[in-house]
Amino acid sequence: MSLCRNTRLLDAHANDARLFRANAVVLVAASLCLGACGASLSPRAQWRIIPGHVSVDADDETVLQALEDGIDGKLSATGSAALEIELPASERSAMLTFTRHRRSRKTPNSSWSARSRRGRRWVEFAAGGSFRGGLERVIIPPREVPTVVELRVQGRNLHLRDIGLYELGGRDDIWLAVGASIQEGGFTHSVFKQAVREEHGYDPVVFNRAVSGWTAGKLRKRLPGLLAEHPEARYVAIHIGGNDVSSQRPYPGGARRLERKLRDIVQLVEDSGRVPILARLSYRAYPKPPLVPPEANGSLPYVEAVYDPLIEEMTPAFSTWGCGVVDPYSWYRDHPDELSADGIHPNREGRRSWARLWARQAGDVVY
Repeated sequence: MSLCRNTRLLDAHANDARLFRANAVVLVAASLCLGACGASLSPRAQWRIIPGHVSVDADDETVLQALEDGIDGKLSATGSAALEIELPASERSAMLTFTRHRRSRKTPNSSWSARSRRGRRWVEFAAGGSFRGGLERVIIPPREVPTVVELRVQGRNLHLRDIGLYELGGRDDIWLAVGASIQEGGFTHSVFKQAVREEHGYDPVVFNRAVSGWTAGKLRKRLPGLLAEHPEARYVAIHIGGNDVSSQRPYPGGARRLERKLRDIVQLVEDSGRVPILARLSYRAYPKPPLVPPEANGSLPYVEAVYDPLIEEMTPAFSTWGCGVVDPYSWYRDHPDELSADGIHPNREGRRSWARLWARQAGDVVY
């Protein structure tokens, strides 16, 4: 039985943040890290850009007030919509974020383009076609004079959300989530942002690039490309290896190979100048032989023999008492009602808990 109890005192449905501060294990990790790594880990708290002027050619104008208030906005339209934002002059680049949401599977993917006005002419920044989901962004270079940026989206029943405007410039609160299906479905920008704001008062951005079905080897192969695509990301949230365990269990099947791949993944992130945050592997109640429980037939032996030692060795700020601080294993073992029928993937409420878990456990160290 694992000695880690990072999530025993966490209640994913509680509104009182003091309950989470009662978790002595996480508090010990945060306090130990405060002097040694707090300054280097924590991002800038205030990095929103307040535009000089915003206009939109759609009936839904709620996004205008949101951007002026420095919070995320949303926009709904039919056919097409164009959002014009005037950015102040700055020596730093700006980042415009948004998520395209489809309410119906029958709704075709939308397309988007972005451009800025230089005098009387428009200069294209970027163009995109269909996207499988998640937050997208446009990077606007430094500006000697106030500059108008236009984001134009086309498609039936358009629904944009997470429309935000930020100034880049170092120690940016940008997270890159990598892994497989559990990470892909759970580490959502909006839920993570809300939880971090409530718990820590910060304003993060999440780009989720996890892919269902990936193994640790697949992530290791693709990670350099993902890091290159997101040079602005500061934190890399890693949950990977479940598919490896599923095909190799019971322990020690494939443990040495998995350890080598995880080590390479963490090292690649470190070498790129980012902050790697490796989570313990989630609890997996396999319904097929060898059955779980007992826990020894599942991911627990891999967590204790591979993940915990590696986290303590390579990312000690995210380890306490020899256990990984980000602990989805304990959470879902203690909350089986948040798992789907396969005993592995979180259900709808479990996916919300996933983002909140990262916000509270990794966030206590980062922020």
